[in-house]
Amino acid sequence: MKQNVGRIDQYVRYGLSLALIVTAFLTGIWWIAIFAVVPAFTGYTRSCPMYRPFKLSTVQKSEIKK
Repeated sequence: MKQNVGRIDQYVRYGLSLALIVTAFLTGIWWIAIFAVVPAFTGYTRSCPMYRPFKLSTVQKSEIKK
């Protein structure tokens, strides 16, 4: 899988996942935590399926491994 999620984008996705999990625990609405899986997974794999049709990439040239 080609990476199209840069480091900053990856950290934002992790932060969003964490915020969703914290919100789920604080409000007691457990199903909110289910939505935390998507940004965590796309951040971990550094590949976003929604970027592909639009040919978007947030990976900087300095992040590309040779």
